[in-house]
Amino acid sequence: MCKQHCVTQQKPISKYRKKRQQENPNVYVGEWSPTKVCGTCGEDKDKSAFYSKKGRNSTSLCSVCKSCETKAVQDYRLTTEGRALNLIGNAKNRATKKKVAFDLDVEWLEEKLSIGVCEGSGHMLDISGGTRGAFTPSLDRHIPELGYTKDNTKVVCWMYNACKGVSTREDVIKFVRGFKV
Repeated sequence: MCKQHCVTQQKPISKYRKKRQQENPNVYVGEWSPTKVCGTCGEDKDKSAFYSKKGRNSTSLCSVCKSCETKAVQDYRLTTEGRALNLIGNAKNRATKKKVAFDLDVEWLEEKLSIGVCEGSGHMLDISGGTRGAFTPSLDRHIPELGYTKDNTKVVCWMYNACKGVSTREDVIKFVRGFKV
């Protein structure tokens, strides 16, 4: 329904609601409003700035605006737990698509990430950036056909994994030694 239609077709406010509104003007009394207040930043924003709640035929909106929700997700991914969940979820999707084994868990990966060292190159891992920085964590399958298992998977930096591709560690070392500075 449009705002104009809703405003002209509104039902009169009951005595109880009118009394509540007079006592506290900030109390919601069931009137249509084109805006909503974000529960995180406290700003009054257009309703299009909020995600719809998930669920069948749900018309209600989330209490946090899209920009605050996005910021919260980004901040969470910068934590060890958040990065581990992100890596695990992506690896599980790839394993399903490629029909390979998967037995990794968040605790195992969090432990590896907390050590903070690339198991391929020895460089320090960086979880403070995005997901594609040179030293951000990545999961490397030693033998790709064996899938994402604890015995076959190493936590490496993204640059090492991108360089390795489907080659071997020895190929990467040979490649790096060939650089002229």
